[in-house]
Amino acid sequence: MLEIEEMSKEHIPEELVMKIFVRLPVKSILRFRTLNKSYNALTRETSFITKHLYHSIEKAEKNPNFLIFHQTNKLVNSTVFEDEQSQPHSIYLNPPFISVHVNNIGACSHFNGIIYLELFGVPLRPNPKILWNPGTREVRFLPFLPQMKPTLFTLFHGVHGFGVNPITNDFKVVNIIVDAEIWDGSDRKLIGQVYNLHSDSWKVVNAGVLAYFIYKSMFNAYLNGVYHWLAISSLRDHVEFVLCFDMSDDVFWKMNLPQFPSQEENNELCVSNHNVVVLNDHIGYVREYTMPFEIQFEMWVMNDYGVEGSWVRMFNIARGTGLGKILEIWKDDNDDVVVLGGEEHHPLVLYKIGQQQVVKEFNVCFRAEHHVVRYVESFLPLSGLVDEEA
Repeated sequence: MLEIEEMSKEHIPEELVMKIFVRLPVKSILRFRTLNKSYNALTRETSFITKHLYHSIEKAEKNPNFLIFHQTNKLVNSTVFEDEQSQPHSIYLNPPFISVHVNNIGACSHFNGIIYLELFGVPLRPNPKILWNPGTREVRFLPFLPQMKPTLFTLFHGVHGFGVNPITNDFKVVNIIVDAEIWDGSDRKLIGQVYNLHSDSWKVVNAGVLAYFIYKSMFNAYLNGVYHWLAISSLRDHVEFVLCFDMSDDVFWKMNLPQFPSQEENNELCVSNHNVVVLNDHIGYVREYTMPFEIQFEMWVMNDYGVEGSWVRMFNIARGTGLGKILEIWKDDNDDVVVLGGEEHHPLVLYKIGQQQVVKEFNVCFRAEHHVVRYVESFLPLSGLVDEEA
């Protein structure tokens, strides 16, 4: 073992080791850590972790991986489906919390290789919230939420946000509490409960924004330090807007949705599902229409972030494409919009907007209870990155 270490120091420059290692999967690097002390130290440095993440993100833009959560006998399982140029194949994962019996996955979100999960129906532990790095298998159970007055507030389970403070690189989770005493259809007070990974604690934030209802996130809605939800004002006005939470200063604010043409006002009753989504570097808004409309899905994108007049209709997807439900939307390295979705009990498919057709099928049947995220391998630790200059 000592000879191997001495040879590596003498014959392989650290810069070359870095260039090789940033291209390796996490599993391979973990093996090198056990063989060589210098490799172990190198791959724990913040500079290496950051470079490895950037390479993983770049690779995922060409060949995305999908992490699919499903349940077998009330156990949480997960599978990574790798979309290589050849036939897609799957890698089965055993999460460290595999022995946790659950009734449902209430929330699922991701950022840079870290997965946030909320599990329902766990005995002796009410709805545990979990951060998990599938690559390193590191897992952290979040502390219990701060207690609020039960007669005044109620928690809407699954209305959550997950991302990072871009200034401090601190992972954050936000849960939203809505005033439950008001049921006359008017706006209600919102309270945010914000978890910081570095302090491993929650704090309560007054939102300063009113809403009657907030939709559960269907897609990744984190962009440049801000998480987004679709919300509704009072039932009397029924005005929809985007509720935003800035993770750098823990401030809530509102953003308006597109102004739809007047001839489309009657279409509102035919919208069966809708939500906000991030498409690469833009915030978007997806609508799903019911029959008899020929259009099944419609997507709008805000070209200039925060500028209401910059919303534009980006694409429509006609009915009969095999996309009974949209699970993920992104742009590939050719700037073509790609949609991952599927019909119940049918294979998951990739649909390209530019080609207007399904371009690939996965060897897994879609079920409504599946949670699917685009997965990027990373070494980001759940203990937080260390400032090497400190």
